[in-house]
Amino acid sequence: MITGLIILELGYHTDIYAIKHIVHVGNYYFNPSSLNVAVGDTVRWVWDNGSHTTTSAVIPGGASIWDANISTTNHSFEYRVLLAGVYNYVCTPHAAMGMVGSFTASLATEVGEQKDNSIVVYPNPSKGVFKVSFGNTLNTESEISLIDISGKTISTKLTNGSGEMTFDLSDFSRGYYFLRLKSDTGTAVRRIAIVD
Repeated sequence: MITGLIILELGYHTDIYAIKHIVHVGNYYFNPSSLNVAVGDTVRWVWDNGSHTTTSAVIPGGASIWDANISTTNHSFEYRVLLAGVYNYVCTPHAAMGMVGSFTASLATEVGEQKDNSIVVYPNPSKGVFKVSFGNTLNTESEISLIDISGKTISTKLTNGSGEMTFDLSDFSRGYYFLRLKSDTGTAVRRIAIVD
């Protein structure tokens, strides 16, 4: 094993790994209009322009409904996702103009079940450049998102689930970031520390 290698725990749907997803609300749009989220994440609608709503339409049974104005006087609204399923929502006055959106929530689970399952981030902490090693963890194409502490996605890459990828955050602020890997078999999250 590589000296100094730190393997961080999997995010298993605990609050420390919850992510805030931002949806911009403007004249006749939700951007992005569709999202994939994990149970425990928060969806935050943020006003860009106009006078709109975010209003639940068809959502999973047992999930809380919502109806919030998004305008110059109410710049944002947050919804914490507590149940898996598909959530459809609309802007009530503009739904007929196509101002609709949705997000799909799934449970965060470990990626893979094999004994050699290890998604490794190293060096961690680092001064900004780090590698992610997948070994032979996954068998399908996966999405890797790099997320800052506020929940903003910095970058997204695709991987075939084997080998290594290098990330360079040396131009970013020092602090904690999250690396989230999503595949058909689940989601894994690693916390990354960038130091001086």
